[in-house]
Amino acid sequence: MYELTKKKSLPVKIISVILILFLITTVLKLLLRQPENNIKLELLQAASEINKHAPIYIDSTVRLDNVEVVEGKNLQYNYSTTTLEKKDLDTVKILSAAKEEMLDILKKNPKTSYFKENNVGIIINYSDKNGAYVCKLIITKKDYP
Repeated sequence: MYELTKKKSLPVKIISVILILFLITTVLKLLLRQPENNIKLELLQAASEINKHAPIYIDSTVRLDNVEVVEGKNLQYNYSTTTLEKKDLDTVKILSAAKEEMLDILKKNPKTSYFKENNVGIIINYSDKNGAYVCKLIITKKDYP
């Protein structure tokens, strides 16, 4: 028999993807760890490894386009929707849910102390199906628990 299932909302899907990619990035950084003064190089290597698999379709509406190192030691994840326009997205809900979930990961996962110790920022950038900017979440060392 068929069973009705509740569809996950866009913010939940995006947060799930962020979590997965964040953990992948953390593991890659630990595996590729080099001397302390090469943090930017480590971030570039982690971004390059993720980008080998990009674009990554999270589901039918969300895609990770790429990851890049920006403004020194900031790791930026660039997401876009494949079916929605900016006017159809609730940016307040997206940003609130994403920030809460990311800070929870930073607080609970001991491996994420690497980011805090090395002042690595996390930027999550969203765009719509037309490539138009939707919103951006920035997490800095000051935000870490």
